[in-house]
Amino acid sequence: MAYSNTTIPVFDKDEETLPDALATGCAKCSEKQRSQTEKVLRHLTKNRPRDWARLKTKYDPTGEYSKKYEPKATTAAPAAA
Repeated sequence: MAYSNTTIPVFDKDEETLPDALATGCAKCSEKQRSQTEKVLRHLTKNRPRDWARLKTKYDPTGEYSKKYEPKATTAAPAAA
């Protein structure tokens, strides 16, 4: 699935939410949004590098957030309880 307009479904296609979430470390996110965002980012970095590159170009042109969040996104998902 390609993400049109470089949006992530977790944020209900709200392009104002993603930049704020990146800037604040998802401080305003619900636990469900945070969990789903981490899952989507892991999927994009591992399986959809072109989509991940597009998102980074749009939302992180300086690479500031990539340095902060990519290590988290590339680690294994926590085991389900």
